[in-house]
Amino acid sequence: GPMLLTLSSFLIVVNAMLFLFNLIPAFPMDGGRILRSLLAMAMPRTRATRIAANIGRLFALGFMAYGLFNGQPFLVLIGVFVLLAASGEARLVSTQAALHGIPASRVMRTLFWRMDAGATVQQA
Repeated sequence: GPMLLTLSSFLIVVNAMLFLFNLIPAFPMDGGRILRSLLAMAMPRTRATRIAANIGRLFALGFMAYGLFNGQPFLVLIGVFVLLAASGEARLVSTQAALHGIPASRVMRTLFWRMDAGATVQQA
């Protein structure tokens, strides 16, 4: 009936809004990942990620400022999430680039000490 039509219409509008919101070029959202992919076509992935993450941070700060000044705490939370995720992703890609080509054998531990199963914490 009409209630089902109203509910369906509401869900369609909500999904369309989520789709459009997710296309904002704020890394790590989908729009930010698309931006990074486009940038990576013209430059190294590390640099593309850094640029996309910086743009994501700007959007995050904008979300938080808008949310604070307009009484929308959910938008502040989204801003915090985007800020933390963009920073984390930038660090991850930077670390991966720094470690690229280094074999695990160069950074792994090879000297181990055995202890008796009955050893105390003080003996460890």
